Amino acid sequence: MAMGPEPEGICVATHQGALFKLPREIRDEIYSYLVKSSYILAFWTHPKFNADLSILRVSKAVSHEAIHVLYTESIFRSELNLYGRYIPYKQYSKEVTSCMMKLKYDILGFDAGSNWFEPERSAWENKKLVCEDTIDHFTGTDITRNYMHIRFWLTQMNVTTLTIPLTQTLKKLGGFRTVTVELCSDPLMIKAQLASEYMKEKMQAIEAHLESALGPAALECYGSPGTVDYHGYLTFHPHQYLVTKSESEMEGRASNG
Repeated sequence: MAMGPEPEGICVATHQGALFKLPREIRDEIYSYLVKSSYILAFWTHPKFNADLSILRVSKAVSHEAIHVLYTESIFRSELNLYGRYIPYKQYSKEVTSCMMKLKYDILGFDAGSNWFEPERSAWENKKLVCEDTIDHFTGTDITRNYMHIRFWLTQMNVTTLTIPLTQTLKKLGGFRTVTVELCSDPLMIKAQLASEYMKEKMQAIEAHLESALGPAALECYGSPGTVDYHGYLTFHPHQYLVTKSESEMEGRASNG
């Protein structure tokens, strides 16, 4: 598996000037101060990329180095709504998405069973389109990325929820060193006295669904007794799991051969 490539088509820095007299480590610290941030790739009401990246226009040499820091150290966030009317999310080129190492998704309507706004399109089809626009760009194992954090606001969940395109897509995130799935209880839908048991039950169901693809997970739940403010976290390490699994299979074939 390869680390995310540096963007192509820009000259390698062989630039004279005060900045390039500094060691690369120091230059990277300067770039990090200027470009490292949490950028919104998509928001469910409209797509946007909130960034002031004027440093990238200074020179090709500076742009080449700063872009690499931007994509490897920043967090790229998307906020998706699976309840409402489907709105196409902004598409970024493969050259851009292949460089993004840290992703975070906030998802509303994870367990939505109906599509109120577009009855002609099923809720399943709506989720499939959203996945194709967004998370599907980061599946596979060709590129080793740092982490993916996905937060769901949970109201209810049954067996069919685990078969929707979104949860099937989660099984394909093997290129990430860390994948964290967070569930947040909805205070409007879950009674306080049931929140803790409800959360643990759902977390265990998701763990069982994903562990064959992403490996074992560490499970943690946090909340205050008597409230509905519960958060559950499942942390997987799929990249290491798949590497270890592959090595074990190769050793097994070698010993049998």
